[in-house]
Amino acid sequence: MTQVVQLSDEAYRRLSNAKRPEESYSDAVLRLVGGKDLRDLEGLREPDEIDKFLGNLRKADRLDIPGA
Repeated sequence: MTQVVQLSDEAYRRLSNAKRPEESYSDAVLRLVGGKDLRDLEGLREPDEIDKFLGNLRKADRLDIPGA
């Protein structure tokens, strides 16, 4: 499906400058935005695994902060 997107002149100029000769504008946007959508990760781990991981991150953060 094709969508129409309005860009300011400055945004269009920058996108045009960043676009590689063999790329479409859509390809350039996808390359520049990069990465995956975090929603793509849904279902890869169980909620209890995520909670444990977040707890470990918080614990590590506290160890990195003097006086925490």
